[in-house]
Amino acid sequence: MMTSVPATAPNRSPGLVSRTLVAAASTWAAAWSAFALANTTGGDWRGVLIGAAFVAGVCAPVAAAWRFPRVGGALLLALGLWGWGFFHSRAAMLGLSIPAILLGLCFIASGAAGAWQRSRARRRARAGRAQPP
Repeated sequence: MMTSVPATAPNRSPGLVSRTLVAAASTWAAAWSAFALANTTGGDWRGVLIGAAFVAGVCAPVAAAWRFPRVGGALLLALGLWGWGFFHSRAAMLGLSIPAILLGLCFIASGAAGAWQRSRARRRARAGRAQPP
């Protein structure tokens, strides 16, 4: 008796990659937000405003990537490339720019793969309806 794997094997881990990416990006954003707020609070209101703007600039792409992976990935990629050109310290490049670039590329790839899977499922569904019963 021969058993075979069905043509459409069930996906046992839906969204595992995207959840892992969101967790990594959230951890990265939380670390940089804590760093920015720790260094800008305690002074005048301009420092707090700069820290809040930095937190919003780091957290907004991660929040966008949570719902729209390709858009958030493009924003993270743009943030990383901007940081690469703006900051001239090796620590800022290693801690801010390179993770943002890598996370952005991963979110873009994850969003593209998800879109491809959805379009493949739609094509299969249309092909199934076109056949006579």
